[in-house]
Amino acid sequence: MEQKNYKVYYSFLHRNENPYLAETYRVFREDNGSGWNKVAEHLASKQGDPVLVTGMDVVNHCNVEYNYKVSAFNDSGEIFCINPLVSGVIFPCPI
Repeated sequence: MEQKNYKVYYSFLHRNENPYLAETYRVFREDNGSGWNKVAEHLASKQGDPVLVTGMDVVNHCNVEYNYKVSAFNDSGEIFCINPLVSGVIFPCPI
C-alpha cells in the first residue's frame, strides 16, 4: 500500500440557533472500519441559519476506505441536530 498525502476537503451547514446552539464542531474519521477518531475541532464562532464550517483533512494511504462524520457540541454534550456522514472516500493507488 503506497503512502502519500491525500487531501480531503469538507464543508457542512448547521442551523446554529436555539435549541441547537453549538459551541464546537468535531469532525471524525474512520479508516477501514477501525473506529471513529477525532481529526478536527472548529469553534462555533457564529450563530445563524445556516453557518458554514469548512476544513481539510490529510490521509496517507491509497486503497483505504475513509468515512467521515461531524457532530455539534455544547456544555450539555453532543447536540442531536447535525450528524452528516460521508462514507466510501477512497484514493486509488497508482498503477
